[in-house]
Amino acid sequence: MRGGFFLDREGQIRRGFAIVLFWGLCTVLLLVLGALSGALGVAHDQLEFHARLAMSALLAHVAHARIDPRPERWDPLDPAANRRWLLVAPLGALLPCLPALVALVMGQVTRVPLGPPALGDAAELALPGLSEELLLRGLSLAILCEAFGGLWATLGCGLAFGLLHLHNPHAGLLGVANVALSGLLFGLVVVRSRSVWPAVAAHAAWNLAEGALFGLPVSGLVARGALVPIAIGGPVWLGGGAFGPEGSAILTLALALACGVLLGRIPVRERRA
Repeated sequence: MRGGFFLDREGQIRRGFAIVLFWGLCTVLLLVLGALSGALGVAHDQLEFHARLAMSALLAHVAHARIDPRPERWDPLDPAANRRWLLVAPLGALLPCLPALVALVMGQVTRVPLGPPALGDAAELALPGLSEELLLRGLSLAILCEAFGGLWATLGCGLAFGLLHLHNPHAGLLGVANVALSGLLFGLVVVRSRSVWPAVAAHAAWNLAEGALFGLPVSGLVARGALVPIAIGGPVWLGGGAFGPEGSAILTLALALACGVLLGRIPVRERRA
């Protein structure tokens, strides 16, 4: 079969247009669901937005699979794919806490007066782990892996993840770089496990440990309640300042090590297209 502008020689949508199709479907669904929630009188806050974004990404994935079926493409939503990788969730909770542990040893941690987190606050922290992973490291990453290989695909998604946080409150160069490294780490988890769900669990655990457990800023966003509220003093490189642990050089070292270990476990043939 002859290819065309949108189709390849096998009559399937070219991968560049497949990405555009997926993001286009997400955008349309996000707007439609936004109009529907507005008509129902639902408040358009962060919780509503991330719930709507997650639903849009899920529906776009289903629609895309019908429009552009590729049996050879791994399904990032497959719940049965390498379930043991769900064990990375504790790692997601541990990594952002490392700056606080180092600061504790250095005597730079103090308790602060802050009440326990409300259920809505915890959900607002956990939901981005679902919505952002489905959008950036679900079908998007699977298509990019086909086109460029696992290494370049995860690097690209990690960079995009960092840039999306560029306008967060108190974002600096180190903070954005750490967010990009965390995106690379989550992407490597998806490529190794062939499933987005371990990354969703790790991302949600990361946010909950920072915000709901210790009351630390989550990428510059202030927590409204915590179980063990603390503040990290000392230099900014230690605790990340107002941006939170993502702005810490301690986290940079930990993320670089974790990414290096996972990258070394990806077979060479999967690193290239």
